[in-house]
Amino acid sequence: MQRFALAEQGDDGTSSDRLSRKAKGSALSDEQRLAALYHTQWVQGRTSQALAGLTSLLDDKRVAPIIRARAGMRVAQITELAGDKRRAAAALDLVVQLAPQGSRLARLAADRRERIRRVAPLAEIRGPVPGSVTLAGESPSIVSLFRRAEKALIACHRVVVAPRLENIDEVLWRKRRAGSAAIALYSEVAERGGPEARAAAHFRLAALHHHLAEAMAFERPRGMLPSVAVRLGRRLRAESVASLHRSLLHYRAVVSIRESRPLWRRLAAQEVRTLEQVLGRQARQSGK
Repeated sequence: MQRFALAEQGDDGTSSDRLSRKAKGSALSDEQRLAALYHTQWVQGRTSQALAGLTSLLDDKRVAPIIRARAGMRVAQITELAGDKRRAAAALDLVVQLAPQGSRLARLAADRRERIRRVAPLAEIRGPVPGSVTLAGESPSIVSLFRRAEKALIACHRVVVAPRLENIDEVLWRKRRAGSAAIALYSEVAERGGPEARAAAHFRLAALHHHLAEAMAFERPRGMLPSVAVRLGRRLRAESVASLHRSLLHYRAVVSIRESRPLWRRLAAQEVRTLEQVLGRQARQSGK
């Protein structure tokens, strides 16, 4: 294809082919690094190396926001094509925050993020894909109950929290209601099931609370009064932190169920480490 043979140009007209060679001898500007990574991806075909470089640009807070946003858009493109929809959506979240408000880049990122979340609601679900979990040794009634809970989990993820100013209360109510329905079903499995069912249910409960916490971190609708946005932000942050604490409790419960498959304990242990760091930072910031 023709696009693979073309070299992207930086704002100063320098081709990414020349930039890639120049990188070996001297430091590049962030703009030139971005162009050189285009060459790495499309001309040299080293997508993994390009992804690592783009991720580094995106995460570097010393880099200009617009450069980080452009890098984030490319990270989203690569990871979405690779099937990592959750990582793609997370990159697009950052692009929306970094790009100038109302810019074409911000709109493209928001539209792409919404499409990923609507078309692929399973992308953000932690753990095994719903419907793929087998509960060996459990009674038919528990297996059936778990299947109902899995359907409720998918329904919750399909409620995307991207509200407009006029429907923010309705969208939040729908999300909480869908989450509560799934939580009730998984809680019943956790109470009545054997070790494997309890581990699976507690993991899903942890993941649900984790997801609900993240869902509260949406971009505030345009046109919202600053004072209203501040009050709403405080309320949603408190709700998010409470959900993260509930999530951590359920992840720890999974780790403690030694009779279950190692898969659940391994996945839960990873999330425990992440959440302990997140909540530790949050506690330190609150104490300042």
